[in-house]
Amino acid sequence: MRKVILIAAILLGVHSGIQAQEVSEKTLIGKWKLEFIDAQGQKVETSLAFGTDQVYQVYKAKGEFVSLFGDETDKGNWKFSDDKKTIVISVEGSPDTLFKLVSFKGKTMSLEFTDEGETLVLNYKKVEK
Repeated sequence: MRKVILIAAILLGVHSGIQAQEVSEKTLIGKWKLEFIDAQGQKVETSLAFGTDQVYQVYKAKGEFVSLFGDETDKGNWKFSDDKKTIVISVEGSPDTLFKLVSFKGKTMSLEFTDEGETLVLNYKKVEK
């Protein structure tokens, strides 16, 4: 019985390692498209939430950041928290925005964001390096 539990634990660990990737500046840099939003367990399509499906976050080297929302562009800076579990976005004229990293799998990531007391999970797909 112990062998079965040990083998199951090893397989689960290997499987988890394949699904999750450690986030770093190198793996984060690129253009990320917002695919959908999870609002309290409800999947909401980007176009329904924002009136456009052209919503992107672009992470560049040296902490440069660009937010693309349809025809609108905002520029600022990004950085990781010390534990790399949160991405902090700074855009001039706005308070810092904190995105808690829920999942990162190389080409997909989920970020938790709280706005006016409502917690949303933003699900992104990497579209460019």
